[in-house]
Amino acid sequence: MDTKIKQIIVLVFIFSITAVSFIDCSMESGNLSLNINSNYLALFALGLALMLAILTILLIKNHKTQVLYKAAMSQIEEANKHFGIMLNATPLICNLWSKDYQVIDCNEEALKLYEMDKKEYMSRFLELTPEFQPNGLRTADHARNMLDMAFREGKCVFESTTQKLDGTPIPLEVTLIRVAYGDDYVVVGYGRDLREHKKMIDGIKQREKMLEVLTRTPSCLWHSTKKPLRISWQMD
Repeated sequence: MDTKIKQIIVLVFIFSITAVSFIDCSMESGNLSLNINSNYLALFALGLALMLAILTILLIKNHKTQVLYKAAMSQIEEANKHFGIMLNATPLICNLWSKDYQVIDCNEEALKLYEMDKKEYMSRFLELTPEFQPNGLRTADHARNMLDMAFREGKCVFESTTQKLDGTPIPLEVTLIRVAYGDDYVVVGYGRDLREHKKMIDGIKQREKMLEVLTRTPSCLWHSTKKPLRISWQMD
């Protein structure tokens, strides 16, 4: 228990004993004026004892509240620490979104991808998206719609195009997941870089077009020996 509370309890005890002593004195004395003065002093002592008792109760409640608050803050700090470790352990970029569409945290992979420090990333986040997406949708409206869906349904997956500060496009596969955070919810946004994937898809499409051209080559381009002409194709 706090030292101040102990001291006040001692004072309450002293004033209570004093009040009882004055009352006993007034009952044993035959002097009327002394009885009156003793009664006043007894009431005064009892009043002080009562006030100190109330103050003690309030201090005890406040002490308990502070203890509970410190314990809760300690738990929150520990949870945030573990949450940060989990964010930085994923190989995907990760952002934490609040209900008012604000990015409140990110992981180290996001900073590496966009080549920024955390302070710059948080302050210039809106510059990392083009005004419009390839499908013609306004990026801000599309992001709000997807975040609303994630908060409402718990999860959504979509593709989005972002960019570095120099304008280099970075296509992403974005997965938004609603998670409990303190006494509320946030949305965790995971982004997978699709640049290598899209390069591979574009290469497959180009080879398919080459194969289609070869299969439609007229027979006049063939030698009389039935051997095909060697046609050189150069891929971009």
